Amino acid sequence: MLTTHHGPHPSESQSATAVSSMDTNSSDHTMNMGSTDTTTAPMHMAGPDLFPVPVTIAWTAGLIYVLIHHLTHVTHHRDHRRWFHIAHIVMALSMIDMYVGMEWNLSRIPSAFWMWLYVAITVATAAFIVFRLSQRRSLSRAWLFLLLSNAAMIYMWMPMSAWQPWFTYLLVTWFTVEAVLWLIGRIDNTTSGRSTTFGPGDPALAEIGHGNDWAGRICMAIMAASMAYMFLGMQVM
Repeated sequence: MLTTHHGPHPSESQSATAVSSMDTNSSDHTMNMGSTDTTTAPMHMAGPDLFPVPVTIAWTAGLIYVLIHHLTHVTHHRDHRRWFHIAHIVMALSMIDMYVGMEWNLSRIPSAFWMWLYVAITVATAAFIVFRLSQRRSLSRAWLFLLLSNAAMIYMWMPMSAWQPWFTYLLVTWFTVEAVLWLIGRIDNTTSGRSTTFGPGDPALAEIGHGNDWAGRICMAIMAASMAYMFLGMQVM
């Protein structure tokens, strides 16, 4: 007994349109580097892969060191310096999430969460700087570097369809230079004999002193360098 199928059969043009729509959706999904959908197939890269497993492990290990270093400092401070370290703890966690998500797709935090979190952190950091200066109290220049880093994290977690190559390479250059400046002790170093603060008030009360020793310098340099490398790797892929 033959069974008759009722209803129209999809035309070839309709099928092609459906396939095209699926391809477009897939492309849009892979452009969002912070996606946490573990059912999505691995991303196809047109450029060189700068995130092989050994490199990813090395950066992740370095960022874990940054995380531990700032955690130890949070317990030692009760003033504005505590918030400086808390901000870097959040940044280290975000970067670890990015590196782990790039290689093993283990992230469970939506990229939109990180992006809007950094919008809030950037606004809060800028407000703190303005408030402190309005109170005629000086600040370490490290706060300006923190403000720019937070703003850059907004860009990092945006969908890559919104990225501009010239701006990305500008950020790569900026964070490379910042890493070098931390290593040579040109940022927040109270032992250098040079002022590393800005604004009125007593500089001695503004310094964080995170550039006074090699542990602090290496910690901050790793943070900046990991951001430069992430921007470069994501741009060329």
